[in-house]
Amino acid sequence: MKKALIGVLAAAGIVGFAATSRAQSPIGLYGTWASTLHPGAGGRIQLADIVINGAGVFVGQVMFSGSPCANWANFSGRIVGDTATLSMYVGNCGLDVVTLHREGAVWVGTYRAQYPDAGTVTMVP
Repeated sequence: MKKALIGVLAAAGIVGFAATSRAQSPIGLYGTWASTLHPGAGGRIQLADIVINGAGVFVGQVMFSGSPCANWANFSGRIVGDTATLSMYVGNCGLDVVTLHREGAVWVGTYRAQYPDAGTVTMVP
């Protein structure tokens, strides 16, 4: 009985102190993007498979419409205060960096892409 109890407590400790956990997106799941260098280019954004580790880094997948580079990418991000920074490689267009600031429940900001592009991003809960 004592060994069983120790085993249950050990398993609970491992589960309770796991390094990562599935979570809701801290910046919302849906949004839009619009290019400022290529007028008319833009589309919708959806985040999925969000995982947050103990250090506050969150990773997942982003799907987007309207991009000439790709339909999805894996991203990693971090929130410090009211600022979120995400990075991802978007197909053959290379590295994209997104910086968002919280405005109420909405996150707004900009992106810079290795492919010569830049623009705006808005994420909503």
